[in-house]
Amino acid sequence: MQNNIENELVDLGIIDLSNIIEIYPTVRDSNNIRVLKDKLSNVIYLSENNYIDNSKYEEKKFVDYWGG
Repeated sequence: MQNNIENELVDLGIIDLSNIIEIYPTVRDSNNIRVLKDKLSNVIYLSENNYIDNSKYEEKKFVDYWGG
């Protein structure tokens, strides 16, 4: 699966694929998504970024930040 965020970070020169390490093998919502980190820039990102679409946020009821 192509990771658009990873591609963008590489294109911008923020990360280098040779410096990527896995810092956790899964995330809470999926066992197929890894947490990755660039050793030099310390940027942390997910191995996939297409597991949630806009409908996830559109379904959510608005909650005021201050709880009101």
